Amino acid sequence: VISGIVLPIVLVVWRRGTEAAKWQGELGSTVRGLQHQLDERKEEDEALQQGLRERRQAYDVCREEIRASLAEVKSDLRIVRHDVARLVEKNGLPPSGPGKEE
Repeated sequence: VISGIVLPIVLVVWRRGTEAAKWQGELGSTVRGLQHQLDERKEEDEALQQGLRERRQAYDVCREEIRASLAEVKSDLRIVRHDVARLVEKNGLPPSGPGKEE
């Protein structure tokens, strides 16, 4: 009588254990697949971050070159203004005024 009750319970427990092991294997496979995708995305993200850092560095270099060029232009403009002021002071303005044709 007891074996008639115990045997079906053992079979049910064994079957559920087998199903649980199957699900555990499938979940493990899914987790490994997701981890692989995550690792790939991390690599892609790092590559993008590196590209962004390189672009920022190039931008900074260009910005500094532009600033240096602008400083040179401003310096040259001061010199030209000074020279023009000296010439006007020395020779006076032309009768028609600056920038006008006679």
